[in-house]
Amino acid sequence: MVAAQPASRREAAKAERRARIVEAAASLVREQGFDGVSMVQIAERAAVSPGTLYNLFQTKGAIFRQVFDLDLQEYERLLSLEPARDPLDRMFVAIKLAASLYRGDPDFYRAMARADGEGPEGLGSAIAEPRTAFWQARVADAILAGALRPDTDANILGVALTQLMRGIFLEWAGGVISADRLAQESAFGFAMALLAYAADDEAPSLRQRLRSLQMELAQSSRVEDREAA
Repeated sequence: MVAAQPASRREAAKAERRARIVEAAASLVREQGFDGVSMVQIAERAAVSPGTLYNLFQTKGAIFRQVFDLDLQEYERLLSLEPARDPLDRMFVAIKLAASLYRGDPDFYRAMARADGEGPEGLGSAIAEPRTAFWQARVADAILAGALRPDTDANILGVALTQLMRGIFLEWAGGVISADRLAQESAFGFAMALLAYAADDEAPSLRQRLRSLQMELAQSSRVEDREAA
């Protein structure tokens, strides 16, 4: 037991350095974007030597995988605190929460969109896979609750919802649409996709949601047209 104490202190110190490095990378990406951040800058911001940085993470991609994983964990924590009527409603609450986070921290999430396109270190799949699993789990919850038909394939529908959300997210990241428009378009797409699998007693509420969202989208389009004129 006594011999284990130094090792425990070493592991605690290593964990603290790793946390500092991840925090430094997250702050730098907000300031400079993904491409502008170097390993040297991360080491300097975290107050560790470059050797320590490479020893603990090896690559910039490994650091940012941790950054984006922690972001997803925080998102899931925040979502767990949001009220929702049922698992279907929670999906739409999740969209609204995501849009509010994008609106509140645009530099970080635009940097994530840029990192998502990086091939060499596998960041694209590292970002996409846990987020696909997130939506697959939301679909599975809705099936279990009886809101979606039992023959619904949670994996396939979850992938489709992820792709829909990602496409609209990239439009927002590129400055094509606002965060409000992102929320509306994502919710409309989700409602259409989910309606095809909805249990009979859930279909009317999804149709009503679609009608409301269609009105919102039409209204926001008219506003955007007036502003552009």
